[in-house]
Amino acid sequence: MLWGAEWFVFGAGVVGMCVSRYIGTRSAEPEVLVSSVESRSSVLAAVLTAVLTLLLWGVAMRTAPPFSQGQDLAFGFLIGGFTGALMYLAATRLRTRRTSGYFKVRCCALLESGFAGVSASSLVMVLFRTHPTDAMMGFAIGAIMASVLMFYSLLLRTEAFDASVLVWCFVCLITSSGTVLCANHFDSVNQRFLWSLPILTTASALVAALATVLALPRSLFDSNPGKGAGLAALLGGILTVVLSAVYAWRFGPKWELLEATALGAAVIGVCAWLAASALRSAEEKTAGLDVATFGVLLILGFVVAEFKLWSGLGIAIGLASALSVAVPVIALSRPPGSGEEFVRIYESFLGTALAFTLFRVFLALYQPAADKTDLHVHYSFVGAILGAIFPFALVSSMDRLGLISTFRKGAVGDLCALAVSAFLGFLAAAAPVVIYLVWQLKAVVGFMCGLSASLVFLLFVQLFEYSTGTGRPARSLADYSPIPMVLAAQLAGIQFVKSFIKFSPSRLIQFAVLGSAVLLGLVWFAVTSAAARRAVRQKEGDNANS
Repeated sequence: MLWGAEWFVFGAGVVGMCVSRYIGTRSAEPEVLVSSVESRSSVLAAVLTAVLTLLLWGVAMRTAPPFSQGQDLAFGFLIGGFTGALMYLAATRLRTRRTSGYFKVRCCALLESGFAGVSASSLVMVLFRTHPTDAMMGFAIGAIMASVLMFYSLLLRTEAFDASVLVWCFVCLITSSGTVLCANHFDSVNQRFLWSLPILTTASALVAALATVLALPRSLFDSNPGKGAGLAALLGGILTVVLSAVYAWRFGPKWELLEATALGAAVIGVCAWLAASALRSAEEKTAGLDVATFGVLLILGFVVAEFKLWSGLGIAIGLASALSVAVPVIALSRPPGSGEEFVRIYESFLGTALAFTLFRVFLALYQPAADKTDLHVHYSFVGAILGAIFPFALVSSMDRLGLISTFRKGAVGDLCALAVSAFLGFLAAAAPVVIYLVWQLKAVVGFMCGLSASLVFLLFVQLFEYSTGTGRPARSLADYSPIPMVLAAQLAGIQFVKSFIKFSPSRLIQFAVLGSAVLLGLVWFAVTSAAARRAVRQKEGDNANS
């Protein structure tokens, strides 16, 4: 039986962090010192994350919906937010190791992030193993809040794409959404011992990746990094499937676990090959849209097949097992510059699959309310369109905010990047609630679906622009990833719409909410556009004077 598996996973996560840290610092390569600017930015962000966590924890201690009567949501949020703050302090050191010339050092930096995420999620399971749903949702919301602040403050300030933050975020959301789906799927008392399967599968995938990377000789990675990473991903995937076969036989038998694990590792591996193929053909300026088409069809096939195998739980299990393949592949990139386009494309594949997982969580938790709702097609269509264009509106704002943030110097620039990141995160979290107040649940269902579809469109844009090779603009839509924002909006829809299910707003309230949202959007566009133009003019003036 799986009783006590959460303690085992927690211990495995802590040991995995220590081993990854030890291997990453054993390198003979001179250690890259962290700049004072990065240290200041990390401390400011960690303090802001901790303060926001405490404030929102106090709000979540209420017992009225959408908060849980036992304050499980609040304490899950507290764990997610504070581990995010600690992750922010560690991310600066991990970024220096991500620039290493040694593949094993870069891979261990990513694995350390992954083990940190699985340790935090298993801690939530240890504390709330008999009723984990609310606590895991709180943990996911706290983790995505910290990830939005970490990822976008760095992206807007330095245009750097921090893969270690995204790996940590993905691990936290895969384990939390998988646990919620698992508790929903195995809803009898006799099946509670299976609720730890998602975090156990995630930990097994990370351990498999670490074991294969350590077992392969360093000379293989130095002479041919692509071949070495591919072999590590292949062996890690095989080892994960073997472990899942043991779990499937021992705890059931549950052969759906083996099938979901094998399918997830295989599909994500093929996605890596597709992304690499698109970039290899950049000189001929071909294959970008073809790869996007095949990749999207592959992801959709993965979602459908996993759902057929094991309902929504199969999608989460497949993604968890795919980490054994994804981490070595992502470690191929060496920032700044080397392989970053490949990582952005590949993590868009992962983010799209994770968005479909969260959409499935939404449907599972809101199925009773949706069954009682008259789902008019036109309202669902409106929600789907808004969900499809919402991330692109955020990306457009990021382009302007990036100009503003990079123009500011010192601590003022750091605080500016953090403030606008927090505001964008607030907009993402408020969007599903606003849509519910105006068009009710039928539109929110469409909005959640549209958010998942938006990542498909982004994938097309990225592959098309990156596969055209040289000549594309320095800043483009493909360079700004809305994945954390999309996931934040989906988590807010899952958790906070439920508080308004029994509320029927009057037409006056609906017009007031819609008018306020439109007015806020227009003011936001006008202010950020004016500030961006001012920053560009002043920068051009400084260049002319120099």
